[in-house]
Amino acid sequence: MSACNQNDEHPYAQNIEGIDDFPYEFKLPTHMPYEVERVKLFHYDQRTEELPEKSSELEPLDFNLEISLLGTSEEEIVITQIEPELGNRTGSNEQQLELSNGTEAKYFYNGSSQILTWNDSGLSYDIIVYLPEQDNELYSVEELIKIANSFATYYRP
Repeated sequence: MSACNQNDEHPYAQNIEGIDDFPYEFKLPTHMPYEVERVKLFHYDQRTEELPEKSSELEPLDFNLEISLLGTSEEEIVITQIEPELGNRTGSNEQQLELSNGTEAKYFYNGSSQILTWNDSGLSYDIIVYLPEQDNELYSVEELIKIANSFATYYRP
């Protein structure tokens, strides 16, 4: 199967401008709680001159990649943050969770954002939801887990 055919199977398969030089395979969600209108690079920061060939050789702060999945309203934006695998994260209002494949995940809520985080294949993934109204969770923890469980490899054209 060619990369183009694989990409056609991902419901949000689009050519994301600005990540052409990003050397690693990564995953994006295939399920969102709203109609996705656009997928775009939100932020990319490579903090080392050259990234290693294998993601298993990454250092924790080598890069930060953030991709936004945008809907039709201002509230319909979820950011997927991808970084080298991080150690034990802690935060306020932390909940320990498990994804459908047995991967441990953590949920954080601080009044202005909701974050679900887990490690997969040498990379750390965060689903980040910035809240339009302080102290009002936009999505249930169950919905964020459903999004996380839907992550599949994004094949670039």
